Amino acid sequence: MAGKFHFPFWLIALALLTSATAFAAEDCSEVRLDAPGGTMEHVPVRDQGNLGDCYAVAEAELVDAYRKSHGGSIAFNSSAIDGTVQLGLHSKVGLIDSLGYTDAGSDDVCDIVRDQKKTGLCDEKVVEENPSTLAQDLDFLNQSYDILTDPKSNRKGVQKFLKKESCGEDDVESASLATTQAELMAVLKSITRPVEAQFLRELSGICSRAIRRPLGNVSCEKNRGDYIPLSEHEKTKAFLLSMLRNAKSQPIAIGYCGNLLYKGQNYEGLDSTADRSENPERDDCDGHDSLIIGKGRDPKTGRCSFLIQNSWGTDCSQYSGDWVCEKKTGKIWVDADVLSRNIDQYHYLK
Repeated sequence: MAGKFHFPFWLIALALLTSATAFAAEDCSEVRLDAPGGTMEHVPVRDQGNLGDCYAVAEAELVDAYRKSHGGSIAFNSSAIDGTVQLGLHSKVGLIDSLGYTDAGSDDVCDIVRDQKKTGLCDEKVVEENPSTLAQDLDFLNQSYDILTDPKSNRKGVQKFLKKESCGEDDVESASLATTQAELMAVLKSITRPVEAQFLRELSGICSRAIRRPLGNVSCEKNRGDYIPLSEHEKTKAFLLSMLRNAKSQPIAIGYCGNLLYKGQNYEGLDSTADRSENPERDDCDGHDSLIIGKGRDPKTGRCSFLIQNSWGTDCSQYSGDWVCEKKTGKIWVDADVLSRNIDQYHYLK
């Protein structure tokens, strides 16, 4: 028929063949590390609460998966809070940063492993159940860090917090006299630091060397360079898939844009122009850390997905409807391409 364009059939066939070949080459056969006999079978989902220590939770779960799959006690779960304290004590990152949201993050995972190879591991149960003021101090620090990292914090809110926590009149008055946001935050930091010191003393006593468990001769590996550029997300995905060979594989800790958990399929939080030496996270990235503990194909779309063990407990209501959240555990299936486009660091143990 004159003027009608006939698209060559062979081009359609070639396109379909190429797509099918690429799809088949991607090894996304289902693997779950939390399956019976898997490395994550006895590593429970945690809830970090208000603390900005997601990286330390990821590190603790990495360590527990490795230790338990190499003959370590199943009942023993290493303390993530102790990991943040070790980081605060033995690195340039202070305690206020290791427990808060400011300077600590994904790149500190291997630093905690390095420190714990020297100090040993503290039992999470010992920290949580110890009858002391530790929990009270931690609750104060939780709330204090929330205020310190919230750009909307104001004098009235700080004063209200200090009064509720029964701080001294001098502290409340100092906050009332602050004329700038910087001065107000400086006042709160000065009040917070003695509580940190007390917290450190208590935790050091609770997690004495006598009850610490040795970590052993484990090696912590990370991605090449400081960060993974967005241009290499396909290589990142292929590498992560290759690491998940079977249920006996070790999990991978990832540093990524946490906002994709809320915003779903179309979210991309990394700057495409950044190289390995530059932090590629855009302002709306909301850097976060979790574990990849599995892979498999979405039964509806056929697309490859990663199974994420996050540190926000078992509540599924906080995640985008684009992702499949397992209601009993809070573990999430996230599209492998979307996740890989938002990963800027990864770590694993061997």
